[in-house]
Amino acid sequence: MARFADRVKVSTSTTGTGTVTLGSAETGYQAVPSSLDGHTVRLVIEDTGGAWEVSTGVYTHSGTTLSRTLTSSSTGSLLNLSGNAKVFISASANDLDLLYADINVIVLNGNFVVDGTANQTLTLVPSVTYRFDVSASSISGHPFRFSTTSDGTHNSGSQFTTGITEVGTQGTAGAYIEVKLEQDCPALYYYCANHSGMGGAILVRPPVVGSDALAYDANLQSFVSTFTLPTSDGSAGQLLKTNGSGTLSFVDGGGAGFSAVNVASRTLTTDTTIGATESALTVGPLTISSGVTLTVAAGGRHVIL
Repeated sequence: MARFADRVKVSTSTTGTGTVTLGSAETGYQAVPSSLDGHTVRLVIEDTGGAWEVSTGVYTHSGTTLSRTLTSSSTGSLLNLSGNAKVFISASANDLDLLYADINVIVLNGNFVVDGTANQTLTLVPSVTYRFDVSASSISGHPFRFSTTSDGTHNSGSQFTTGITEVGTQGTAGAYIEVKLEQDCPALYYYCANHSGMGGAILVRPPVVGSDALAYDANLQSFVSTFTLPTSDGSAGQLLKTNGSGTLSFVDGGGAGFSAVNVASRTLTTDTTIGATESALTVGPLTISSGVTLTVAAGGRHVIL
């Protein structure tokens, strides 16, 4: 990937299409810094008559030279320099497309540790490119995967691959997974293809800015880390119920501790159980649809007014 430096603009007396020997910095600008010695940089050349060139080149500080490999130009090829050109260091459209966020992944104590935190809940923004570094030797034998189901294939889910590109062999030098999610991507989970219980959740959301972003992240991540959510949607009309220990599940209205009453029609349309420790109140008359069962467990109470 090309390297950059701020406000670099220099003259060159080089002619032809070969390596550029850099001259002095233009007024108000700086020369190429020595810290870029040996690195590939993105250069923009402007020559007489409006001719221009965008290239990559390796900077050699000892001779203040830049090699040239064409990216694009006004002529479709390397400029035949006049000896009176100006050279900049600047990002191109390709560089902006290649920008990505690095995420480091290792395995420790039987868990995926992401950027230093085991089983961390991640937040990814659609259209942003993320690069998961999976080169650590500890990952060998623990393939890092994505799924729309918690714990993936260990929980009847499948591997999610849309917008995901794997490079190299996980657990070896240079291996990474590049992720660029689409705008309608659902919430995801990361997991180990070989072992259950090693992964965590991934929140997928559009970018939020300012103080709203901080509040959004803090509240949502707190909720996800506090509760175990259902892995699939419930039926129409069902409600979320907690078991008191942080696990949420979908249940019918009566099972959630509410009176199983359709206020508009006073008709019970789904099977309902009032548990042994639950009470229900119905403002009658109550009509129970054909085939529907209302069960009051021993110890439960159902009062019809």
